[in-house]
Amino acid sequence: MRTLIAVLFVLIVSVANSKDQALIDAATEYVDNPVQVKVMDEMFSPETIFAQFGPHMQQLTKQQKDKIVEIILSELNKMRGFLRTAMIDSTAEIYNLEEISALKDFSSTKIGSSAMAKLTPYFSSAMSKIAPVSEQMIRNIQNRIKNEVPK
Repeated sequence: MRTLIAVLFVLIVSVANSKDQALIDAATEYVDNPVQVKVMDEMFSPETIFAQFGPHMQQLTKQQKDKIVEIILSELNKMRGFLRTAMIDSTAEIYNLEEISALKDFSSTKIGSSAMAKLTPYFSSAMSKIAPVSEQMIRNIQNRIKNEVPK
């Protein structure tokens, strides 16, 4: 009886592992497709960095901007491999095989590729609008904590 239970356990674990590996493989293929790679490349572009920092960057000299972009790109490129791994893991964690396949199919169409290419400008635009408000909110929180939390 113990042998039968052990064999069943091994079979269940191997089926689960093969399903997990299929998800990882599909997620890797999705994250590494040219459309996704282009989106990631655009995330690391100087234009995207400027858009995310909004009005703060406009006040700087060209030399200052160039140095800031150099520093940011250097740091972003250090984490690019980590970002890719995180995207693969998250894709496999959140989506099932059918959904990953649908995402790959969609992003390989003309309209899907066009929509995906707009994700970076979309997020840059949204972040440049959100940043000033969130910065003010953080200052408000800090001031309220300082003034309202008993010492």
